[in-house]
Amino acid sequence: MTEWSIVPVDKNNIGQVPALFRKVYDDEYLHKKVYQPDILWQQIQTGNLAAVLAYSPSGLPIGYVALGRLHSNPRLWEEQGLIVDPAHKDSGVAVPLAEYFTKRENHRNIEIDGIFSYAVCYHYFTQIICAKAGWNDCFLLLDYINKSLYTRQPAADRVACVMMYSEFIEQTNVSYLPRCYEEFIRQISQPLYPRDFQLGKALLPNNQTTIWEEVGHLPTGSRQIAVQTLGSDWSEVAGNILEHAKQHKLISLQVILNMACPCIDTAVTILRQQGFFLGGLAPRWFGSDGIVMQRILDKEPDYNTIKLYTKTGKNLLAAIQADQQTVQQQSFL
Repeated sequence: MTEWSIVPVDKNNIGQVPALFRKVYDDEYLHKKVYQPDILWQQIQTGNLAAVLAYSPSGLPIGYVALGRLHSNPRLWEEQGLIVDPAHKDSGVAVPLAEYFTKRENHRNIEIDGIFSYAVCYHYFTQIICAKAGWNDCFLLLDYINKSLYTRQPAADRVACVMMYSEFIEQTNVSYLPRCYEEFIRQISQPLYPRDFQLGKALLPNNQTTIWEEVGHLPTGSRQIAVQTLGSDWSEVAGNILEHAKQHKLISLQVILNMACPCIDTAVTILRQQGFFLGGLAPRWFGSDGIVMQRILDKEPDYNTIKLYTKTGKNLLAAIQADQQTVQQQSFL
């Protein structure tokens, strides 16, 4: 017998969302709109957010999950808050919540290439839930977020997050591969729809400049850059991005390169020369795929505290750690 029901968030129940988040995060959740029903409802009405609440048999809200559009690809949706009331953590409702938007009948006219979620790596809970719902590990961000956000306790420790992804339609764009990561990308993309992979051996184009944007709503100490178009100025742009991170004393810096660019090999080489190493594959990030490169500043990555549930996640971590060591050994820094 089902012990819960899952219904869309609407103007009648949206006021229950803030109290549920405060039970889990106090007022510290990253996406602050969950504490502001008016803003939350506006985003739902404009089609930029889809959200549901889970209820106990007695009618109490015990769980929530939402999807928000990714700016660089409005057809790609990010999970923004899969939570369960701690008093009901053993109810079994977490998996149905994670599965809810993977079912096509629940899209309700959402245009969707895929959905993704950042799962913290200091415990297995979210990773297990997403894995059981059929999501796949694709990239890993080292030292991405302060542990205190999740533990409610003061802590200087940083936590890695693994991006887990569920894909809905075929990828039709060519995905150009950097030579140094060709084998890795082919392997990690195997659970996804087939890709048209080609080596990206072209030179940086002389007739265009780099177009990039900063991803918003990131944790303190982190910055993420999405590079839509690569131009002849890429080396200078990459250097400026890194210098900005140093000046602002950031810890975790990620650059996502559009794999629709035939010059991807040259672009990745330039980043490696500036100390960047592998992060993984960002499926459909631009409509086309992206490759994630990352840099940890003023410290060594904390590999020993990272907990990964799936074999794919563990292989991803091993590839990242090996690449980081290779970059250091080749004296690019």
